[in-house]
Amino acid sequence: MKIKRILLALLGLLVLLPVIGISAEYAFQAYDDQHYPPPGRMIDIGTHKMHIYCEGESHPGPVVVLDSGFGMMSLNWFPFIHKVADFAHVCVYDRAGNGWSEPGPLPRTIKRLADEEKATLDGAGLKGPFVLVPHSIAGFTARRFAKDYPDITAGIVFIDVSNEDQWRRFGRPGLLGNLERYKRIAFFGRFGYLRFPGRKSPLLSVYDPEWHDAVNSRDVRHQHVRALVAEMESWPVGGKGMEDTRDLGDLPIVVLSSSQKGQQFEGEERQKRIDIWLDMQREIASFSTDSRQITTDQSGHFIHRDQPELVIAAIHEILDRSRPHDAKASD
Repeated sequence: MKIKRILLALLGLLVLLPVIGISAEYAFQAYDDQHYPPPGRMIDIGTHKMHIYCEGESHPGPVVVLDSGFGMMSLNWFPFIHKVADFAHVCVYDRAGNGWSEPGPLPRTIKRLADEEKATLDGAGLKGPFVLVPHSIAGFTARRFAKDYPDITAGIVFIDVSNEDQWRRFGRPGLLGNLERYKRIAFFGRFGYLRFPGRKSPLLSVYDPEWHDAVNSRDVRHQHVRALVAEMESWPVGGKGMEDTRDLGDLPIVVLSSSQKGQQFEGEERQKRIDIWLDMQREIASFSTDSRQITTDQSGHFIHRDQPELVIAAIHEILDRSRPHDAKASD
């Protein structure tokens, strides 16, 4: 009888622990929502709400739109956005499930991401034209946006962006190799796993310290990890859904590329990976007849943080190239 009571107690504990975990997780989320509100506006696009933050509204001309890399939120562009606001109207938004934006409907195709970006800009009262500034994986969204909405796309500054062929050419799965791990983390995150004492977002180092608490409050949510899984499952590996975006006509573009790749490798293997990356970057530059590629060995993957002046110069260049000829003549 004693053993039976012990087994029943253990069974009750197994049932109770998940309930406690779920309740604690949502209590933490309520606390975070109160103490770390979004710095920008929440835009209802019908299926969910998107977060967008803007500065420099008084500047005329194209609006500069910043888009973050995988797993990153809008705060990774601070204080860079303040520098751009000195000369242009600039906005940064969080993709669905990232930062303060709510999770969006599935699947998270590149087409859906571009359409949600457009809906967010519309909802914020921004009609364009736009200079898109995507980082890393966001390069796919920018290409899709430019192809689907050419009349409001003034140009693109690509910051060390992904190429749909990189997984094959590198011969390694990269982030895709972590897909199952991310799925497990998202599952256990429902029960507060990501909030265990001492756990922090692994991406904090690319944010200014003043934002670390706010970033961590969003990154430890299981909804955020689920959004990352959904994005990974819809990446255009091998070019699926991106074929027509390899011809952007004469759209002004600047491709900024880092030659600091494969830091975990040495010798010939490291140089091989650098050469493959830069070759794929040149390929992206070839998507437009009005393009320029700039390679830097002074920055890592986050060029807008390591060398903000380089990105700012490229934005200036695109703004100038996209201005009407009569406006240039009047300067």
